[in-house]
Amino acid sequence: MAPKRRRRKRKSLVTLKIERQNKLNKRKYTRRYILLRNRIMARDNYTCQLKECKNPTGVKCQVHHIVKYSANKALRSNKFNLITICNKCAMEHVNGREKKYEAYFKTVARRNEREYAKNKKSKEEILNKLKEQQQLPDGFETYKYTSDEEINKKKKEEYFLKRLHRLIKFRTQNKNSNSYKAYGGRGITMYPEWINNYNAFEKYIHENLGDRPEGFSIDRIENDKGYEPGNVRWANAETQGQNRRTTVLDEDTVCVILILYYKYKFKISKILDIFNLPSRSPINGVIKGNTWTNITKKYVSIIDNQEVVDKILKKK
Repeated sequence: MAPKRRRRKRKSLVTLKIERQNKLNKRKYTRRYILLRNRIMARDNYTCQLKECKNPTGVKCQVHHIVKYSANKALRSNKFNLITICNKCAMEHVNGREKKYEAYFKTVARRNEREYAKNKKSKEEILNKLKEQQQLPDGFETYKYTSDEEINKKKKEEYFLKRLHRLIKFRTQNKNSNSYKAYGGRGITMYPEWINNYNAFEKYIHENLGDRPEGFSIDRIENDKGYEPGNVRWANAETQGQNRRTTVLDEDTVCVILILYYKYKFKISKILDIFNLPSRSPINGVIKGNTWTNITKKYVSIIDNQEVVDKILKKK
């Protein structure tokens, strides 16, 4: 009898939505698009072009597609189909009502394009003029991009935080999530003020944790507490692995294992009996330099295996 074929696990709607957005961002934020975006922002003097806008000059803006991005492929990179508006106006007035502003935005885009062609100004000249006209809001410098690399980095960080916010909310709130049992199901919650307020979450991360180091993600300091102020930090994969419920070792135990094995030449079986561990795997990982390298780095002077020392020192 032929063995039964294992059915593939169906992905949730949220997972599929995130994967689709990832693909769209990869197509959208190309070098060519970023250069075009810089040009449109300069053409529009880095100011919101919506007539109803009451926000101060210099607030964070975005480049908006007059005819929706998904509606017409041919117009996606057309300079006459792009206009600068601030994020607040986009959320409150434009999103969902694109048809209402389409004719107005097209007129403004063509007028700005004519003026820009006659009298081109550099980004620095435009920003200096804005600063002379009025005091810009606090934090304006964070929106001032000087290179394509900085724009890519900023967009990447913004998307990472938005995706992280959705995932935390999903795994702690939605019972249909595959991860709910390990998070919301055992009492891990998300800080109430963050659940439906991404801006509050982003503000706390930037003010208290700072920029995300390369390869790091959000980790809970106390594993049995939720995602809340004072209990989140940036941590790499190794640190997060050490902070799991299933981890049988701690920092003190790792130090003792290294000293017993390398200095006093204890056998693994004897160390296993001393700590009453369920298997040899945790001990092997420590003495071979595969795990807990943040602790083993302090003890390289007593490790007599050069391959293990090289492996530990190479790891970040």
